[in-house]
Amino acid sequence: SLTQLLNGPSKPDFLDEIRVTEINLGEEFPIFSNCRVIPVDEHGTPIKELRGDRGERLQARMDVDLGDVLTLGIETKLMLNYPKPFTAGLPVALAVSVVRFSGTLSLSFSPSSQPSPQNEGHPLNPTGQSPTTLTFTFMDDYRLDLSVHSLIGSRARLQDVPKIAQLVEDKIHAWFDTRCVEPRFQQI
Repeated sequence: SLTQLLNGPSKPDFLDEIRVTEINLGEEFPIFSNCRVIPVDEHGTPIKELRGDRGERLQARMDVDLGDVLTLGIETKLMLNYPKPFTAGLPVALAVSVVRFSGTLSLSFSPSSQPSPQNEGHPLNPTGQSPTTLTFTFMDDYRLDLSVHSLIGSRARLQDVPKIAQLVEDKIHAWFDTRCVEPRFQQI
């Protein structure tokens, strides 16, 4: 299923089929510590106590530390489209490992709201209430250490090219920052 996801419609046309060669989810569990529960307003700013105003909620913050290795390895070909499409393919193998992650996780539940007339009677939501949601984000002082191994070429092979490692690391950090680092959040 991961191979199908990687080969979906957003795959660039200069890449051949992407094949997942390795998945390692590690053997250790993340360590959660120093949990604290604080009241926050609708913007996530800490307040002294809940007054019952709209958007106020309790937020849990905890430190997360993962010292295990998580790895994803892929193989593909870089399609060289000059002077005409699919002139040649350059084999590329990448293995990206998370070797350390630590940061502060912020969790909050937003309770379901009262029914609204436009939501009532829908087959997936017969009560008309908006569902209770779990919102999570990481504070911006997180640490994400990656290890990138690359192999380029078929006969004369380039191994662990530093520029490729830097590009992959920068892309992963940017992806994480734009989705899961405060003020951005994920909601379930």
